[in-house]
Formats: sequence, C-alpha cells, structure tokens
Amino acid sequence: TASASKVLTTIPSKSTMAVGNGTLGTAKTILVSRASTNFTHTLTYKCGTASGTICTKSTNTSISFTPPVSLASQNTTGTSVSIAFTITTYNGDTSLGSNSYTHTFSMPSSVKPSCSISVTDPTGYADTYGGYIQGLSKFKITLTPTLSYGAAISAYKITANGSTYTTSSATTDVITNAGSSKITGYVKDTRSRGSDTVTTTINVLEYNNPKISNLAVYRCNEDGTENINGEYVKVKYSCSVSSLNSNNT
Repeated sequence: TASASKVLTTIPSKSTMAVGNGTLGTAKTILVSRASTNFTHTLTYKCGTASGTICTKSTNTSISFTPPVSLASQNTTGTSVSIAFTITTYNGDTSLGSNSYTHTFSMPSSVKPSCSISVTDPTGYADTYGGYIQGLSKFKITLTPTLSYGAAISAYKITANGSTYTTSSATTDVITNAGSSKITGYVKDTRSRGSDTVTTTINVLEYNNPKISNLAVYRCNEDGTENINGEYVKVKYSCSVSSLNSNNT
C-alpha cells in the first residue's frame, strides 16, 4: 500500500449560453451554463459593423439583453439582421476561451419610412382669393419622406384630382370639382415596407363664369322714360359672379 498527493491541472471548461431568435427592441433573456461557480463570463455581440458589450466578468446565469432597434441600419434591404454573440469564460483573470452563437432578429413593424405632404396652388389663385378655385387652380403636391435606419425610398405615390403620380412631387391639371378634395401620399423603402398613408383635405371654391340675365332693350326719352318714339335706347340687364369668399367683384 502506498499513498501520494498531486495538484491536478485545471481543465479549461468554457461556459455556454442560450439566446434564440428574437425581435430588435424586445428584451431577451440569455441563459448561461457554467462549469464552475468560480468562473465569470463576458458577453459581447456583433452585427455588421456594430458591436457592443452585454456584461463584463459577470457571475449571473440569467441576463436580460435588449438588442437596439438601431441595428436595423445593418440591413437596409431586408427586415431582419444576424447577431453574433460571444461568451468568453474567465478563471480569475485567465481566459479559458470563447464560444460564439449567431441568431436572427427581426425588425419591428415600426421600422418603416414616414412622410409629410404639402400642397400649394402654382397658379396663384389661392393666394388671391383665399381658396383653391374650381376650373382654375391646380394642386402642386410635395412628399417629404423620413428615412428609417438607413433604408432609401424606392417608390412614391400621390393621388389627387382623380389622377395618380409616382413621383415625390406632382402638379395636377386644373381642379375639376368643387367642395372637399382629398389628397393622399405614400412612400415605400428598399426594405419593401410602406409608410402609413398621409391624407390632407382641401376645400375647393365653386366657380362659374360670369352670367348676364334679364336683358331688356327699348326706345326711350333722354331721361330714360320708355317711349316707342324716343330718340334714345335704354339697355337693362342683371348679372352674377361667383363670390369666391367675396373677393371676386
């Protein structure tokens, strides 16, 4: 019978982690499995050219992580990104190595473009008469898009005065109908996500050409008194015009 003692060499046993797929902007719980309670771990992530540290030399085995929505800028033509997670295990200050995992994170529905719409009257009638005029004014429409995390605008759509345009700015023909006129705008980006439709309603003033009515012509005296043998002629008539906010006289 014999006995002896020996200090065993530490076997480097790296920690592992479980993340799973998810959605940008929504918290995920990262579960860490450690080979020893004496070990710590540092978690980092990388997505395209973006990177960050989730925790440094932590002993927590359940870690909450919310991937930034800004990571959507790493993919301007799709609706998801790949995030590579790395867990590095430490025994004191000694690194025992790393494990890496890649998961897919979708972009939330909020990652899409938006736009504003402005309308003017290039004919100048609206400035003069305080409103757009049927049969005379035109709509000049401009869409101003707001991009979402690096994606470019791939399509425009404007609907006004019974016509549809596929440009960011359009001028209609003269306005055909009086009353409320609805104008809509819409943009789509390179992720094939469209904005909410923006709508504005403009009141168009009714307009008709001046009208002469009740025309009467008869012979009269110099003072206008009707006289079949008079040496003068009197002309009487009444007329009407579209008031256009009482600015059209």
